[in-house]
Amino acid sequence: MRKQSLNFSTQKTIHSVLVAFALLVSTAWSSGSWAKEVYLGLHQLTSESMEFPAHIQVKEVFEKLEIIALEIEQDSDLDFLRLDPNVAFIDEAFEIPAPKKFISKPYPEMEMVSKSSRPRRGPAPIPDDNQPRQVPVGVALVEADQVWQNFTQGEGIRVLVLDSGIDRDHPEFSANFEKGQNFTGGNRNNFADENGHGTHVAGTIAGSARVLGVAPAVKILAGKVCNTGCNSLGILRGVEWGITEGVDVINMSLGGGFGNEAGRRVYAKAEENNIVVVAASGNDGERRNMFPASYPEVFSVGAVDFDLQIASFSNWNDHLDLVAPGVNVFSAVPRGSGRSASAAIQVSQQSVQLEVHPMTGSGIGQLYDLEMEDVGLGLADDYRGRDVRGKVALVKRGGATFKEKYDFAINNGAEAILVYNNEDGDFRGTLNTDVQKVALTTSQQAGQMLQQLIASNPGEVRSQIQLQATSYQENSGTSMASPHVAGVAALLRAHRRDLDAIGVKEVLRSAAQPVPNARFPERYGRGFISALRALQ
Repeated sequence: MRKQSLNFSTQKTIHSVLVAFALLVSTAWSSGSWAKEVYLGLHQLTSESMEFPAHIQVKEVFEKLEIIALEIEQDSDLDFLRLDPNVAFIDEAFEIPAPKKFISKPYPEMEMVSKSSRPRRGPAPIPDDNQPRQVPVGVALVEADQVWQNFTQGEGIRVLVLDSGIDRDHPEFSANFEKGQNFTGGNRNNFADENGHGTHVAGTIAGSARVLGVAPAVKILAGKVCNTGCNSLGILRGVEWGITEGVDVINMSLGGGFGNEAGRRVYAKAEENNIVVVAASGNDGERRNMFPASYPEVFSVGAVDFDLQIASFSNWNDHLDLVAPGVNVFSAVPRGSGRSASAAIQVSQQSVQLEVHPMTGSGIGQLYDLEMEDVGLGLADDYRGRDVRGKVALVKRGGATFKEKYDFAINNGAEAILVYNNEDGDFRGTLNTDVQKVALTTSQQAGQMLQQLIASNPGEVRSQIQLQATSYQENSGTSMASPHVAGVAALLRAHRRDLDAIGVKEVLRSAAQPVPNARFPERYGRGFISALRALQ
């Protein structure tokens, strides 16, 4: 029987697989043909040959992790592999959902993006070449700007972002992008960010042009491990690349609901190689373990809003280390993929500015002097007897998804849709697809005011709306909280070169600020991240 021989470049002594597997492979195959990818964890990776039956395909060897990725074709292959005393574990490959640009606690009637119990501090201005550099609210809350003045901006530190890729040519990274790799298959040099998530995360860590990140002087490396999903093979490749590159910090704003021995091995190896791995706790709003955040070697981060109140979507568990800003976080996105909206209402000679927010997927446009029509919940029956052709449809949240409400409005001839909240506070929304017309959201207070104006001034409420493409955007999720902590870890590593990875994490925990009057104190871990306390 033909066997394939696998040679390793390392010089360690080998334990060769010389099992008489003829009995195993001569057993009857299962009637159904299938293939399964597994990870073979070894006690020791060696320089001598390891032999496998010809039908077991070696997909990849991770020398620094002492893991081999194999493709097997029958269950008896697992029995064969387990006979070798050098095998520490065998795990199946898996895939987790790709990180989303906007994530929040799901609501039954719609795809909610983020919400707050109060109006936020006003929309972040879209930067241009004539404006001074901005310090986003979240960056200021973690006291990073105070650290820049007194200690460091992260000089000499290298941070790897394992995510959906990066827009390497974005102005925010022109001074500090170092290199990237694609670990999802195909061209290794094509690590472009089609999702937008990875660019936003990297901007929060290291934005250095107009919207500053927590550590604007660090070098950024980008490992693309997610497309439509995040395959475990790509994640292994990304972490091993970080070890090979000798990076100081890895940020992972991604996760799934189960862990395994391969994961424990991977993140333990990263810590052994003096790398601080930071990960998002997850966005189910539940007491739940998510991985990699719940591995003991990984620093787990939950999300709070700008009032330091826990975000409704933020997971918590016994592994949660601390929390950081994760609601309405303003950062870079791939050039031209962001959206910025403004709106004004005119009644007679009076004009009122509205705070509005573009839905994810909205088209762009400039709409002048369009009448606004109140269409209730904006369901199919609500349009009977109403003429919304060429108008802006004012719609109350509830009863259908954003996309369904959008379709009802546009199919009845509306030029745009404005959805207002059905509870106190502001919110964001997603259409889950790209559309041509303008789709906006606003607060309950604004919506009720518009309702009253329309009722008392029929046919006279006119709107001016502008929605433009930008290279910056507000996102929400524990994915946005994690890079704040990764940035602070980078600042600490730049200032305290004597600390190893374990020491960095211990300092961050001990320097966390308790949050007074927290509604759910058990969801904060050790408290709120503080760069200034950590470096003092």
